[in-house]
Amino acid sequence: MIRTARGVLAVCAATAFASAQADFVVVNIGPAPDEIYYADLDNVPGVAATPIVGLATNSVRGLDLLAEKTGWYVSTASTPTTAAGVYRIDDGASTFAGPLPFASASVCGFTYGPGEAFAYWIADPPVGEDVLFRIDFDGTVTTIGALTVPGVPTPVVQAAACNPATGLLYIVETTSDMLYVVDQVTAAASPVGALGVNASSVGGMDFALDGTNRLFYVNQTSVYVINVATGAVGPGLGTLPNLTTSIAAIPSRTTLKTSPFVMGTNISVSLSGGAQNDLFTIFASSAPSFLQVPGLGVVRIDPLSAFVVANSALPASGTFSIGAFLPVVPGLAGVAVHLQSATVLASNLTTRLTNHVVAVIQ
Repeated sequence: MIRTARGVLAVCAATAFASAQADFVVVNIGPAPDEIYYADLDNVPGVAATPIVGLATNSVRGLDLLAEKTGWYVSTASTPTTAAGVYRIDDGASTFAGPLPFASASVCGFTYGPGEAFAYWIADPPVGEDVLFRIDFDGTVTTIGALTVPGVPTPVVQAAACNPATGLLYIVETTSDMLYVVDQVTAAASPVGALGVNASSVGGMDFALDGTNRLFYVNQTSVYVINVATGAVGPGLGTLPNLTTSIAAIPSRTTLKTSPFVMGTNISVSLSGGAQNDLFTIFASSAPSFLQVPGLGVVRIDPLSAFVVANSALPASGTFSIGAFLPVVPGLAGVAVHLQSATVLASNLTTRLTNHVVAVIQ
């Protein structure tokens, strides 16, 4: 049996190349309220609009996730029963986090910022041009500034994505049909290059979290990969079954969660959303990392300090939980524990990494 974290990660990396897939979710704006469904964008012809989560609102105009059913989204128009604003989605359940400064049905952009510590939102205010905002995860919305695009006096932005590897913020501007990089302090855009397609109705873009760092882009219903060095799209990969406003990459369909790490109490680490006989190994480390492994995903824990918390096969429920008592130890308060799980899917023997969880000892 392989007992070291580095040994297990090495095996995961070796098996990952067997069959890569670009795991995403897509917002379906047809139902009321909006829904999201799973999509392997490496196999677009096989995508079906089968809902996995119903969202709380309509007019969802931006979504980014940490797992298949966990993350954040923005709804830009209220309904008789729900308010426009920032929403947190936790294992499929939506919670209102805070209001937006104005209502707008324009499809602009929403993406996690560097390190997934906050989000960027680009929106078209009632007066003036598109504006870059920062959204913190307590629901606070802060204005950074109006977007300035060289040669485009009235820019129209319909997609944004932050590169998880470099931290660069990319946008698609539809007047020029070009890809740009945006300065995250001044909101000034610098051109990368022409897309090569008419960006008439953008349905979102995001970087894959499968370790390839490809920038997937939806134009109307057509799916492409954008070359971030030139701005040009590659050959079309197929069409989605419906119009959408947003896509979001997910590291794995299995979600890792923890209880609060409070000294003097019982704590737990759990997995959900998997399938029977999926093999998993949960790792913990004292430091984070960002190591992209093609076909596997992004290793977010430090392999040098990592150790195995648990490894087994998921039961028929597709869930797992392990608990322990956390004793009171002087000096541990404030220490961050980084956790991530590697899962070998029983359905196709591909290996994926889950979301990264940081538990701060209290």
